Amino acid sequence: MADAPRVFLSYSHGSDEHADRVLALADALSRDGCTVLFDQYVFPAPPDGWTAWMRQCLDPANCDFVLLVCTEGYRRRFEGREEPGAGRGVRREGRLIDSRLYEQDAQAARYIPILLDPADLRFVPRELFDHNRYVLRAFHIQDPGYEALYRHLTGQPATPAPQPGEVIILPPKPRGIDSEGEVRHRANPPRIFVSYSRKDRRWMEEFRDQIRPLIRGGHIDAWEDSQIAPGQEWHKEITKAIEVADIAVLLVSPDFLASDFIANEELPSLLAGRKTVFWIAIRHSNYAVTPIAKYQCANAPDSPLTSLTKSNRDKAWVEISKKLLKVDSDPR
Repeated sequence: MADAPRVFLSYSHGSDEHADRVLALADALSRDGCTVLFDQYVFPAPPDGWTAWMRQCLDPANCDFVLLVCTEGYRRRFEGREEPGAGRGVRREGRLIDSRLYEQDAQAARYIPILLDPADLRFVPRELFDHNRYVLRAFHIQDPGYEALYRHLTGQPATPAPQPGEVIILPPKPRGIDSEGEVRHRANPPRIFVSYSRKDRRWMEEFRDQIRPLIRGGHIDAWEDSQIAPGQEWHKEITKAIEVADIAVLLVSPDFLASDFIANEELPSLLAGRKTVFWIAIRHSNYAVTPIAKYQCANAPDSPLTSLTKSNRDKAWVEISKKLLKVDSDPR
């Protein structure tokens, strides 16, 4: 059961009608279990005067929350812009609240603006504009604003967090490279789908030759369309290979980006699925204006493989192969 909150109501006596509505709010909060500190409940007048009474009510030792019923007159008096002699009570409360907001910053959440008319939002004091505020159209739990305020006051969230369950213990993932830099055999090597343009077949074959030792050693399992056997439905086989792949290797070139089949049939699944994207710059291309640009390239895009000498290209392939071994098969 929630503890009964102690609530101080701060408002402006703008009219008898407004004072009656605030009284109705105080009565509703009292009815619903709150201890309400309210000037209309005080009889006779406080022996030490109203200022001392206000100071005592605003003390965190005596009050959990301060509800400020915001109207045009309330803000004007709260900010000390009322004509001399008018609204002195609110001016005094305003000064006391303002000093507490400054001196007791950790207590600032106690101060809650209340709006009895949604149009009064502009009259919330500047110091409290970023605080939780509530619009009350009726003073019972069926009113959404009153219910939200009541939950706030009594510490009863509408969607309480569930109790945390048991922590799931996950086995460690095997590393492709050990602490000495040696390649380790993987029990379940990641499955690689190689996407390339037929016009770049030479580069696909170079890539396949470079990774052949990794495939033979059981470190990766690579698939490309040359593995489609005669009589098999090529589109069906490509779709199946994409579905089971963990890593998408893209051999990017102008021909790759120009291919409608790659753009429409392969890339949407490769980039949207739960796959790691590992792309290699084969030739200079306009990759920067495609979705591929958000993924890290395996080599320097400004120095694609075609721009390198044969010796430097072999070195680049070796470095690319090392990076491929270190790739986690979870998407990046």
